[in-house]
Amino acid sequence: MRFTDFRGAMLSQPEHLAGLESRLDSELAAFPTGVVPWHPGETVAPLAMGAAHHSTHALAHVLRSGGFRALDLAASEAIGADAAAIGDHAIVVTESGRSPEPIAAARAFPAGRRLVITNDPAAAVHEVTDAVIDLGGFADSRAYTVGFTAMLVAYDRLVRTLGIVPSADPSIAAVVSCALDSFAAPAATSAPALVQASSIDVVGSGLSATAAAEIGLLVRECLRIPATAYETQQYLHGPMESVGAGTLVLIVGDGRERQIPASLAGSGARFIVIGRDSECGDAHFDVGSAEGFARVAAEVVAGQRLMAAANDLQPFEIEEFVHGQSDTKV
Repeated sequence: MRFTDFRGAMLSQPEHLAGLESRLDSELAAFPTGVVPWHPGETVAPLAMGAAHHSTHALAHVLRSGGFRALDLAASEAIGADAAAIGDHAIVVTESGRSPEPIAAARAFPAGRRLVITNDPAAAVHEVTDAVIDLGGFADSRAYTVGFTAMLVAYDRLVRTLGIVPSADPSIAAVVSCALDSFAAPAATSAPALVQASSIDVVGSGLSATAAAEIGLLVRECLRIPATAYETQQYLHGPMESVGAGTLVLIVGDGRERQIPASLAGSGARFIVIGRDSECGDAHFDVGSAEGFARVAAEVVAGQRLMAAANDLQPFEIEEFVHGQSDTKV
């Protein structure tokens, strides 16, 4: 897989996503051949790690809304289990095609039950591929940007073949393009609050929990600041007790999480809100009327813009990770 710089990959998203949408509208006119069709009531097991795993939260959420069961475990938790204990079907998601944990977990599934989404179908994941949705082989940043939103496009087009239409707007590319333009200014305004924080909590619910999880990962990868993502109700069950001066709470969504600033009044914490028609927080990233996977994409782009702006204030670049691992790619 080829890599490029974070900002370049971020800004390349509209072009790559538009091309992917056009191609998948043809390739996914029907459910992929080579795998057994999925039916409501069956269990689909997304197998992924890292950013790809965060993206599958949205897929699982939408599948459940359509009557499917979705067991959304990290792939590492499924290794060694029988397929019958995991699901009827596996969807293996690895942008690089080289993540060992999804590949290992997928080996438990019989042929015809493994659908793969990847940016490199010729990589090691081909060993467990019965059908593939090819993201296109584009260059991405090491802290994934275009790869993440491309996965959302793939999910959107895939679930449409199942009769689930999660968004009124068919173009995630258009939503991402608008978000990139709209969010540059508020990102620059919010960037100092990010780099001044000693810790960052990212909170969201429903589909927005997907964006919260991904933004939390981006904070760690891009800014090297301790950050943890929480589903909103889980956050209220104790984790928020550590909030104080130096904490930044990044709120994603329009639900119960929007009441958190009032609950934490006087704590010394600072707040940034990504959502619709917000009136609280240090900055406002308005995702507009986007729904479904397009809404998640807009929220994630707000996070990407924040990372780029905040990194401009730091003495290091996003382009390299500090701690290398010998066993996260095969």
